[in-house]
Amino acid sequence: MIGHAPKLHMLGCLELDPGHVLEVGNTIIKAGTRVSPSTMVPSVGILALEVRFRVRNDAKMVPNVLRCFPNVETLHIKFAKTDRSTGKLN
Repeated sequence: MIGHAPKLHMLGCLELDPGHVLEVGNTIIKAGTRVSPSTMVPSVGILALEVRFRVRNDAKMVPNVLRCFPNVETLHIKFAKTDRSTGKLN
């Protein structure tokens, strides 16, 4: 949870896990969040994500999360290891 941060420029390392929720002011970003003007954080220019690519639902969250940060210029992605695999992405 991040309170009022209208000039937030850098955010990381955000773990993409369906059980996690990111709250920035009144904006809530979680698994299944539909992108709309109210779910965007336009001030962030640098974003770091930790993704378990072997977990299908985590990997599928990446595009939606990126849409919530429309002005990202620098993206860092860290591959998170996991013992479980839930299949391949189409």
